Amino acid sequence: MEKVWIQCGVLKFPKRSPSLVYSDKHLISLGGFSDDETPSNGVFAYSLQTEEWKTLKPMSVPRVDLCVVIVNKFIYVLGESGSNPCVALKTAEKFNHCTRQWISLPDMFMARSQATAVALDDQIYIMGGLASNGRPLKSVECFNTITGKWDRCGDMIQPRFDFGAAFFKGLLYVIGSGNTMHSMHSLSCSVECYNPKTNTWSQAASINVPRYGICGITLTDRLMAIGGTTLTDFKGIIEVYKPTKNSWLQGKPLPMGGNYRCFVVPSKELTEIQSKPNEIVIAPKRLLHTSLLLLMRMYFFIRWLLCLGKCIILWTIRN
Repeated sequence: MEKVWIQCGVLKFPKRSPSLVYSDKHLISLGGFSDDETPSNGVFAYSLQTEEWKTLKPMSVPRVDLCVVIVNKFIYVLGESGSNPCVALKTAEKFNHCTRQWISLPDMFMARSQATAVALDDQIYIMGGLASNGRPLKSVECFNTITGKWDRCGDMIQPRFDFGAAFFKGLLYVIGSGNTMHSMHSLSCSVECYNPKTNTWSQAASINVPRYGICGITLTDRLMAIGGTTLTDFKGIIEVYKPTKNSWLQGKPLPMGGNYRCFVVPSKELTEIQSKPNEIVIAPKRLLHTSLLLLMRMYFFIRWLLCLGKCIILWTIRN
């Protein structure tokens, strides 16, 4: 059966351009712009069960385009823009979704906005972004959530901001970017991968369409570059990395383009949530389709065997 993307609905967020993360059956919206276009420190939780928003305790400072990751049920927010006009920040804090409390963390080495962060086990990696003077960065830092300390990592090969990143088979991939290597408005299609064991970066196969605002994800055995923006338009592009061919292939495009900020792999706790009838029919339809297909194949196979048996009997009688 052909794989397709389905738009489940339209969600109105409390703030414009927030960062998003999924936690405990809730979609958490952090920061973004208020109605008066000033940066916000607001935090809101959307329940997938009740389909309602509720206000959580705000962050210590306003943040726009913040990096957000989850480690051991704590929500970590790192750097990005604060105040008005927006400036890069080096501050970090974490939120306990159970106690609803924010805890300040040690500052990063560099102030960053439009950076990208990913987590692996107890480590959080934050890469690139724009410095306080607007200069793109290639530096990388790692925060140990157990010791509460920051460490410097090896620099990326080229500066990047507003790019995708994901761990895939033990390596950290950074995908696409806005960059200022040649001009202020150039885009990158380059991909690099980082080996945490050797603390080194190497060049990987480039994506086919240069863009920024990519959402990098790992889904089972696939590394995917979802969405993003070209110089002229939002694109619903999906590219899938094939390690055996060391190349990116086009996937089924999204229903609409955009810079996607949150991707959740379906889990048991999500399937247990009460959904609307027209939202839960997808899985049963696929199961039904597969079952009918198998039955039809068995039916035609049995008919073929019966016909073959008749032919053998007739051939035997005639001879």
